[in-house]
Amino acid sequence: MKWLLLIACIGCQSGETGAPAVGRTAIGATTNEYAGDIERLCNAMTLSGADKLPQGERMMPLAQWVAGALVTPEGKAFMLKTNQMPKGAHADALDAEAKRVGLADCPLSAYWR
Repeated sequence: MKWLLLIACIGCQSGETGAPAVGRTAIGATTNEYAGDIERLCNAMTLSGADKLPQGERMMPLAQWVAGALVTPEGKAFMLKTNQMPKGAHADALDAEAKRVGLADCPLSAYWR
């Protein structure tokens, strides 16, 4: 349920009516903007301030922050795609994408586990 909220927030922010297809940036060459999206996503818990809230109150502020923080269509598509994955698989996908764009770690994927 909480991931549906995140999907809805990102979908509303993107202006898309459905999940956009992941473009060449998400699976091929990485732009600085896309890499920034993945970095912001990985650090979203801290950047949004949700880490300072009680466990049960984190999802809404986190989802709202992420929806406004992702700037590329590929970043939004990646988030939508991972949120449709089974539990645990979305954390693995985020870890893999973080490594692909050059990040050493991804705190959000650890939180998702």
